[in-house]
Amino acid sequence: GVAAGVAQGRAQAEVESQQRMADFLATQANDSAQHLAGLFAAVQSQLAQAQQTMAQGVLELSCELARQVLRQELSVNPNVLMPVIREALELLGAEHRSAVLRMHPADLEVFGAGLATEFSGMALTLRADLALQPGGCVVESAGMVVDASLQKRWQRAVATLGLDVTWEHSSEPG
Repeated sequence: GVAAGVAQGRAQAEVESQQRMADFLATQANDSAQHLAGLFAAVQSQLAQAQQTMAQGVLELSCELARQVLRQELSVNPNVLMPVIREALELLGAEHRSAVLRMHPADLEVFGAGLATEFSGMALTLRADLALQPGGCVVESAGMVVDASLQKRWQRAVATLGLDVTWEHSSEPG
């Protein structure tokens, strides 16, 4: 009887020991799973942040490349201003038959005669404006202003990308 009691006690102790070991392992596994899930979430967050940073950098680099291409195009082909002038005048509508067109003196020298001919049906006053960079213009008529300066066109373009990048760099000469 004593031997049976000892055997039963050992068996019960072994079952309890196995249960404690199983509970311990389950707790350790659960803790490890929670820790790994936390690490995974942190890595995902850092990866998303790195992707955002890289995307922002690529976008800013693209804008800088576009700026350089535009500068080159404006220096090589001043005719790119003509569609801008036409669009600015069209924005005023047919009811505005007189307008003042301000542009950089170099652009006025290149386009003055052609503009006077092309828009002979309207009272178009051409004015040189050193405050405007070559490649830009401002049209005024009956209290309306169409600002087609390089700065404004650039600002509108990059704003569609969610950026606030000026046309000029602070390190560039004014």
